[in-house]
Amino acid sequence: DDPMEQFMEVQKTSETNKMENLVRSINKKLTDPNQCGICMRTLSCKSALQMHYRTHTGERPFRCKICGRAFTTKGNLKTHMGVHRAKPPVRMLHQCPICHKQFTNALVLQQHVRMHSSADT
Repeated sequence: DDPMEQFMEVQKTSETNKMENLVRSINKKLTDPNQCGICMRTLSCKSALQMHYRTHTGERPFRCKICGRAFTTKGNLKTHMGVHRAKPPVRMLHQCPICHKQFTNALVLQQHVRMHSSADT
C-alpha cells in the first residue's frame, strides 16, 4: 500500500454527475460504445472514455490533501505525490526580528523587513 494514500482524496462533484448523464445519453446514439459523443474520438475501453470526457468537462476529481492541486486521474495524482516526498527539510537561516518569520534567502528577508517599516508609516 502507498503510505501517501492518506493524503489523497477523490471528490464526486456535480461535474461528475453531469458527465455520467451526458455519457448515458450519448451512448444511446453512438454505434461504438467507446466513442466520445463530443469530439467523436474512439477510445480503447470504457474507463479510457470516462477519463477522456474529463478533458471536455474540466473535472479533476483526484485532489492532493497536502497542497490542494487536483488531477484528472489517480495515476497523475500519485505521480504528483512524489513532489511532497522528495523535498528535503529546508533549513531556515534568516529570521525576521519583528515577527520571527523565517526565510532561506537574506535578500527576501531584507524585503520583508522593509515591508514592516512601510506598514508603520
